[in-house]
Amino acid sequence: MPPIPKSSISSKLKSLGKEANKTQTLPHVMIKAFAGSGKTSTLVEALRLLVEGQTSFAPSPQQEDIWEELLKSQDEAKTFCMTSFGKEIVKTLEERIAKH
Repeated sequence: MPPIPKSSISSKLKSLGKEANKTQTLPHVMIKAFAGSGKTSTLVEALRLLVEGQTSFAPSPQQEDIWEELLKSQDEAKTFCMTSFGKEIVKTLEERIAKH
């Protein structure tokens, strides 16, 4: 398969971005961090905070910032989407979210 020219990818992303900006009202959060830094705990506890109104630990300043952004959508959000590139973390997320 021939490579897709970067210009077509770039223009597609720009058009998607423009379209998303027309309809997007709720915050989107992306967490990039090293392995073992607490990404899964941060997201599981954020979901728990949104659903139950409480968490099981006091957040770090970084976690607090993430939770604050997510709480902006508390009254309007109908879904919570998490993505991962590894099968193991998907299983871990499923198990930990099922507990709550």
